Amino acid sequence: MMPVVTMQGCNVIDNQTVWKGVRNQVREALGSWFNDDGRTTLFDDIAPMDWITTWSPGVLRAHLERLIPGSGRIKATFPTSQIALPDEAPRLGFVVIGRTTHKGWRELQLRTALWTSA
Repeated sequence: MMPVVTMQGCNVIDNQTVWKGVRNQVREALGSWFNDDGRTTLFDDIAPMDWITTWSPGVLRAHLERLIPGSGRIKATFPTSQIALPDEAPRLGFVVIGRTTHKGWRELQLRTALWTSA
């Protein structure tokens, strides 16, 4: 998940028009970052944190099943809620991204650090 933080009154989260305007750029950026033959699935919008916190394990599984090739458009239903925040509080949402490859898990470079005792 890629976090999106907005100022109060900024109508970006859960806004289909905004998402349609940026999803291709997000997809291109992810494609250049991964630079492999994997498949990237971007979910339909910028999901509010309020929604994601209500996802049960079954809902999360339904979302993950969307990543299975040939699964079609599996629809997950879940109760939505709204967290009561002050009007001036920033809002948090997430771009939900699924990533699959035929090669299995990506290899990450092993980073070593030198630890010293004081």
